[in-house]
Amino acid sequence: MQVYFFDLARYNYHMINKNKVRECYNAWSDVYDQNSIHNAAIIMDHPIIIKIIEPEISVNSIGLDLGCGTGILTTLLANKVCEMRGLDISERMIERAKGHNKDNVQYLVGDISQKLPFDDNFFDFALSSLTLSHIEDLENVYCELRRVLKNNGLFIFDEITSKLNKSFAPKYHDYLKDYSQQDTIWTRRQIDDHIKLAERYGFNNETIINTKIDNKLSKVLSKEDYLANKGCQFTSIIKLRLHK
Repeated sequence: MQVYFFDLARYNYHMINKNKVRECYNAWSDVYDQNSIHNAAIIMDHPIIIKIIEPEISVNSIGLDLGCGTGILTTLLANKVCEMRGLDISERMIERAKGHNKDNVQYLVGDISQKLPFDDNFFDFALSSLTLSHIEDLENVYCELRRVLKNNGLFIFDEITSKLNKSFAPKYHDYLKDYSQQDTIWTRRQIDDHIKLAERYGFNNETIINTKIDNKLSKVLSKEDYLANKGCQFTSIIKLRLHK
């Protein structure tokens, strides 16, 4: 999910329409994997998420991907751990994810803002990439993560925290823009909002990595947009650790 291609200031409110979120990603599902190689947020954030989590996991680890989409990140991590679970609100995204045919991954359709369909103290780590901005009330997310993660478990997520000189659109069809014309399907938050809420549920902030528009995106953006935004703040990746 990306939220950087039109005026962000218009969308600093909540009241997320979950049905529209589901419809958006169902519509996008068939081309999401193809689009991902041009998705600026995926290009920037996924390698950092993998780099952060690799030293913390082993072949015995069990992980959870909240808002897994077509399983791009889930699949990468499945090669490094014992088991992965992926949860997403979009039925079509989950269908596509199952097509990756990884024996140690289980994909489920579900709303990550509700009670999670997993046992207490089950996961060693959880992650959520480009998803939490679709959640209206994050409190239950952190409450449920506290329940399903083991003590000392990790939660790693990202947010679009861009401060661009010039808005830009993706080179592929912009499904998010289509579905947010009449309804709110995402909201923008400050990292401090996450940290304060996470601390309430026993998480300590260990790492915040801020990305900037750099040469990794020089071929993804138009030349004009790249030069206008080079060096600007783009996303933030946050690593939290649970202490029960």
